[in-house]
Amino acid sequence: FFFRLLDMIRMEKEGKPLREELAKSANKIIAAAFTWPRPNAGANAAADAAASEGLSGVGGGGDLNAYNGLKLINVLAKHMPEWLHTQPELVSVLWGRWRSEARAERLKSEEMLALPELLESKRLAKCFVNVARSDRAQVGALFDVLSIFDTKTRVDFTFLEEFYKKEVAAAYTPEEKHDVLMHFLNAFKEQSLTAPELVSALRLVIMPMLEHTLKNVATDANAMEDAKKVITEDAVNMIVVDLLETADEESSPAHSEPLRIQLLRMTTLLIRNLPDELVSHRKELIKFGWNHLKSEDSGSKQWAFVNVCHFLEAYQAPEKIVLQVFVALLRACQPEAKELVRQALGALTPALPKRLPQGDHKYPIWIRYTKKILVEEGHSLPHLIHVWNLIHTHEKHFYASRAQFVPQMVNSLSRLGLPSSSPPENRVLSISLVELILQWEEQRVERTAAAALEDKPEEEEEEDDEEEEE
Repeated sequence: FFFRLLDMIRMEKEGKPLREELAKSANKIIAAAFTWPRPNAGANAAADAAASEGLSGVGGGGDLNAYNGLKLINVLAKHMPEWLHTQPELVSVLWGRWRSEARAERLKSEEMLALPELLESKRLAKCFVNVARSDRAQVGALFDVLSIFDTKTRVDFTFLEEFYKKEVAAAYTPEEKHDVLMHFLNAFKEQSLTAPELVSALRLVIMPMLEHTLKNVATDANAMEDAKKVITEDAVNMIVVDLLETADEESSPAHSEPLRIQLLRMTTLLIRNLPDELVSHRKELIKFGWNHLKSEDSGSKQWAFVNVCHFLEAYQAPEKIVLQVFVALLRACQPEAKELVRQALGALTPALPKRLPQGDHKYPIWIRYTKKILVEEGHSLPHLIHVWNLIHTHEKHFYASRAQFVPQMVNSLSRLGLPSSSPPENRVLSISLVELILQWEEQRVERTAAAALEDKPEEEEEEDDEEEEE
């Protein structure tokens, strides 16, 4: 009977009167579906009901009426998007079910669950998304469902990720995004979310939202104004004081590698896009990044390199520190850290001519250290590939000192591309190096010709002057 009723409700035109009538009966839905145990039920009522209706009974979640009631609410919310958030008592009942130990117990035993029990969390989450979508002031709902991402489940919850990415990040107003950010910062400060939930909040809610907010700030004045409404001075102060300065305390929720990585990602994003707004917090920012360079956790250490390199790109720092970071990155050729090291060098290398000027030497000190590491570590193919990739990627910064590298570059081609066991990427690199050598030579010829043309008019003027004197 229930499934026939649902079919009638789902019918767009014919089911509308029935949907409207049911929507007026939220209290009746609560009484019929979520009042448990039933009046006059015996001591074994839960187990008997579960067994008779094909349910597992794990966690004592009630009879089939509860799961059918949840499905009914989902159908009504889908067809009447503005209905559920106007039913606070019903929403409160749903939150109670979400936070119940019984549901948590069922999630631990998925292999035993019947389909209605298995889909319980997904249907609840869809209800909360409906509430958050209809009433954006319900910011807490965005974070309260994040616990599902800390649970191993075979149920698909990508709809939640899509909601955070496409609606919260892309469609919320700057003021609404600011409310979301402040809710997260307060939750971090008050430790009202667990460390795994904070990681999920940063990864799924905060980072996509900030990335979308900061996307065009460098070229669009309006985008910068909107960004300042989201990331206010108060928000920046809370990030620095409540998140970064407490990250090394053992009592802090940030005292875990996954959360430290997310914090490093967030501060890197802010430094890259809002350097002027963070200038008064330079000391705290470099301290946070530098401390994680000493971390024994490889993940947070590599993200710390990315963070510090963006800091050194944005702000002036002692030359000794800049050189120390650059040399450490030149020696970091571990395969598992390749992408993050490449990101870090991508940020730092273009800033080196400004941060480490040439001075009285023929070549800048960062060029000399690059050459030194090539000589010392050239026997190691991974180191060789690492340095050649750097030079190929940032070739314009190495053009003036190409004489330091071309001979060794030519000698290494046979090691890179000729062996039959060479992977495709090594062969591609060897071809790229040949092209780079030719490109540099063409560039030299063009510059020489251009310089000769500039000198020629001067010579002609001198000859004319001599003729006039005669």
